[in-house]
Amino acid sequence: MCNSSKRQTFNNEIAQQNQVKLRVGRVMVRFEYVFEDERVCGVEAKTSRPRLEFRQKQVDVLLVHDITKLYYTKLLGCILLFSKDTDFVPVIKTADDKDFKVFIANIKESPTLVPSDLKKSCDVRERSVAEIVAKLPKSQHTPKKKNYHSNEPFNNPFKDQLSKKN
Repeated sequence: MCNSSKRQTFNNEIAQQNQVKLRVGRVMVRFEYVFEDERVCGVEAKTSRPRLEFRQKQVDVLLVHDITKLYYTKLLGCILLFSKDTDFVPVIKTADDKDFKVFIANIKESPTLVPSDLKKSCDVRERSVAEIVAKLPKSQHTPKKKNYHSNEPFNNPFKDQLSKKN
């Protein structure tokens, strides 16, 4: 199974759990040419190859909003954050001040290390994807609405707010 299908399976599994909110932002598409030095028939040449890059935007803002909302509306709690973005440090520190425990989830298969700024501001829990999925409850007492659509990988982050107005 390729990494993207493993990620999709993991996202689908974890999104079905109670008290889990999967946040997916909007897509930014960037098209650029990458220049490379090549040797062609004994002559140095600079060639360009097109590269298309997809990036999710706005996810960190949505997560900060969710974290802030949690620690202002709940007395106690904990948050497992699947991100290694150091932009979360201020909101993590504030959550800690409000007696909310924040953990960073470090997926063993991930090549990216947890930055030291994040390690200083909260605890890190390291597990493999298989370990996490194996520990997810197989059946739930209260059915959870689907908050992640596999046919809609980059959903509209404002869909919830728009449907409330109608």
